Amino acid sequence: MAHKETLQNNELKASMPSANHIYTVSTNVGYGYKNMPEDVRLVQFFLNASIDSLADSWHNRPKKLVADGIFGGKTWGAIKAFQKLAITAVADGMISPVDGVRIETPKHRMIFTMYLLNWYYWMDKPEFFNDIRRDPALPGELREYLSGPLPNLM
Repeated sequence: MAHKETLQNNELKASMPSANHIYTVSTNVGYGYKNMPEDVRLVQFFLNASIDSLADSWHNRPKKLVADGIFGGKTWGAIKAFQKLAITAVADGMISPVDGVRIETPKHRMIFTMYLLNWYYWMDKPEFFNDIRRDPALPGELREYLSGPLPNLM
């Protein structure tokens, strides 16, 4: 389930100085995984925010996604396109959970895509980052899921 994790890594804290947490998925999002709807919606929401904020520099950017919580070809393609744009992420079309401690993937030593999605959102919408429920663009189903206190699974 989509949730937040406390930032514990000093490099992460330095890259997002006003943030004390990041938003993450609880299980992998991608082909061959369970793809929890709330996790997929969070990824779709962050991808849509990136599509908007990076419009001028993202050539061949995907169309905005319907944040329906269903993982399919369009979500996979948008994840891969974002990962290729970011350069520092593994372009595998999947999103792994992050814990606020480790920055890099163990196998490839690349930055976890979930951190990059958080960072671009934080850069573009700092006024909403501490509580994304205040963002009018947040899908209703995700807002409803997050309507209680956001879990912090440390």
